[in-house]
Amino acid sequence: MPEENLFEDFNPYTLAEWQQKIEKDLKGKTVTSLRSELEENIVVEAVYNRENGQVEQAYSLGNQKGWETVQEILVRDEKEDNKKALNYLNKGATSLLFYLGPDTDLKTLLKDILIEHIYTHFVTEGNGLEIWDKLQKIIKERQLNHSQINGSINIDCLENLARTGSWFKGENEDLNELKKLTHATSAGFKTVCINANLFANAGADLGQQLGIALSMAYEYIHRLQLESTTKFWFNFAIGSSYFGEIAKLRAFRRLWLNFQSELKLPESEAHIYCENSLRNKSNMDAYNNMIRTTNETMAAVIGGCDELSIKPFIQDDNNSESLESRISRNQSLIAQYEAHLDAVSDIARGSYFIENLTEALARKGWEFFKSIEAEGGYVKALKKGWLQQEVETTARAEQQAFDEGQKILIGVNRYRKDDEKNIESKTITDKSLKGTTVKPVRIKRLSEKIEDTLK
Repeated sequence: MPEENLFEDFNPYTLAEWQQKIEKDLKGKTVTSLRSELEENIVVEAVYNRENGQVEQAYSLGNQKGWETVQEILVRDEKEDNKKALNYLNKGATSLLFYLGPDTDLKTLLKDILIEHIYTHFVTEGNGLEIWDKLQKIIKERQLNHSQINGSINIDCLENLARTGSWFKGENEDLNELKKLTHATSAGFKTVCINANLFANAGADLGQQLGIALSMAYEYIHRLQLESTTKFWFNFAIGSSYFGEIAKLRAFRRLWLNFQSELKLPESEAHIYCENSLRNKSNMDAYNNMIRTTNETMAAVIGGCDELSIKPFIQDDNNSESLESRISRNQSLIAQYEAHLDAVSDIARGSYFIENLTEALARKGWEFFKSIEAEGGYVKALKKGWLQQEVETTARAEQQAFDEGQKILIGVNRYRKDDEKNIESKTITDKSLKGTTVKPVRIKRLSEKIEDTLK
């Protein structure tokens, strides 16, 4: 039986015909009146089809499916935190990220944790080789193969410079130690960590975040004399711009491949770790944060993250298995096991709207990357204060839009509870940081000013 083309009976419609039909239904309004605009001055059309939806270079995630569900742990007591880590793993976490102190007993912390079956990340301040030596001893004692071990040792001195205004020890010393660590660790362990989440939390727009991530990577490649990008690990914060965040991750993967091609480096896919943004969270009517983090969960996984850490909708730092902590982990698990967002590879591919938005953000990101390089690169741009000023200008514009009610946070500047009381939280960063090398990039939530009036 010959194959039938079931679409032959349907006449194709031009973009003009679609617009005419829409305007008829709008009863006098024009299609252009339905246009919207992102903060990056990217115009979003009301309707897309093949005529205005074709892009120069579409990106595909290929057959990538699924993501790791990350639980973050601030290590204070290795024995107790080990118990908590095992409990988190038994309740659905598939990846652990530990914030380590200077003398952490890694053997106690990792007792009975099957590191060969999960991603294990360690955030530390400059003692990466020491952490790797301890980890190697554990691998040897357990008779594991280094090829089985995946994770990262995160000592991002470039992010630390921007966040605190200073290096860990000193510019050359920090970079030399990172270079040694990168050569010492096995293939599955990422050591060149780009924590671009700092700039999202400080108010950088989507295009700026992309450009800064590329600039940090470029700085590391030259300073560490890298001939491969397999050791890179990228952390992006996901905010309220649902489609924009989906497109941001897709744009970065496309930029990363083009970036490697420009530098004539072997091609490798970016490993992307996502966490929810702090900037749009509030202590006021805090249950609304849960809705925000749900949107961010979906944007991150549809955008193609490799790992996802959703922070509790009410922030604390006591590592307790609270309701907030359990819900945040379950948001990722529900997306995976009940919504089945891991069952389809590259969900957003082929959407004219998202493909156009991806291309527009990729162009914005690349232009901002070139602007940073024109200032001498990431470190010099920070030392000049140029990069901080660019981010601050964008953040001020967003803050003004929020203060004037144009940018809305439900429960904060719209539909606020009459009996609202401020909830003490650890999400506000130290405003006293001054730095000794550069002006620090300060994380600031949009709702801080209003919250201060409730204290």
